[in-house]
Amino acid sequence: MNFHRSNRIRYSPPRSICPAIINQYMNLSFLTHTWYGALLIVVVTGHLTIMCTSLYLHRAMTHSGVRLHPLASWPMRWWLWIFTGMNTREWVSVHRKHHAFVETDQDPHSPVIYGWAQILFLGVKYYRNAAADPETIEKYSKGCPDDVIERKLFIPHKFLGPIILLLIDLVIFSPILGFFVWAGQVLWVPFWAAGIVNGLGHTIGYRNYKVKDASRNIIPFGMLLSGEELHNNHHKFPSSSRFSQRWFEVDMGWWYIQLLRLVGLAKVEIVQHAAPNFKHAALAAKENAIERVHEAAVAAKEAASQAKTAVHVVTNAKLGPEY
Repeated sequence: MNFHRSNRIRYSPPRSICPAIINQYMNLSFLTHTWYGALLIVVVTGHLTIMCTSLYLHRAMTHSGVRLHPLASWPMRWWLWIFTGMNTREWVSVHRKHHAFVETDQDPHSPVIYGWAQILFLGVKYYRNAAADPETIEKYSKGCPDDVIERKLFIPHKFLGPIILLLIDLVIFSPILGFFVWAGQVLWVPFWAAGIVNGLGHTIGYRNYKVKDASRNIIPFGMLLSGEELHNNHHKFPSSSRFSQRWFEVDMGWWYIQLLRLVGLAKVEIVQHAAPNFKHAALAAKENAIERVHEAAVAAKEAASQAKTAVHVVTNAKLGPEY
């Protein structure tokens, strides 16, 4: 029998190529050894912190729009204590008081009263001032957990969590990089929640509904802040566990709730919906524009008055001897 070898040439790649590709794309050491890896860690952990704040503190405990299973709520409580030092009753009390006295001098953090820049950059100061008031805590903390871990650890040792996080970051990263990672993680909620949501959420954006306060939807895509960007919708329906109201709006916090529902770790209690029509939305936009024009006119009038006063002082001042 004659055996003929095939003339077809088979290509076999060098065995070293595949492991090289795997090592290049699966090696995660860049997360702890490069600035962009560290930045990614800050963004991801910051998003998870906002998610825990939105789902547990905001939608579940403050407004009872969703009920979380202990297997979901307990990890969130620990995460929030480590990454923010916050405890449940303080956050819930301050936020409930905000809704009760919105845009008045008793509102703990109203940009209408204190100015948007104050809340944007110093919002955490206003939060801590309100949280330090025993009367506020006593009146607005109904329904908050009062177990041993809350009484013995989360409340009396609120700064211990962030200290533990600092030690973890210093071990995982280099000392300098670890410190900056820690700073980004602990400042995430003070800036994005206490600053952006509470400050800009009552200052810029669009309105779906005419409510008694100045709340606005900052942007329609609630991805980075788990839906908290849809602030006007929330003030219209505070107890609703879903913040999105129009077809193009995205509430990522609602997506997380749906995932928890699939595995039996969440039960939706309240969903309120009233999609505004185009006429309503146009009217809200018109009112928003009128408010902005009025604010600009008042500011211009004040500036003109100050300029007139300055000119009057200069013209009535005595000239020097050289003149």
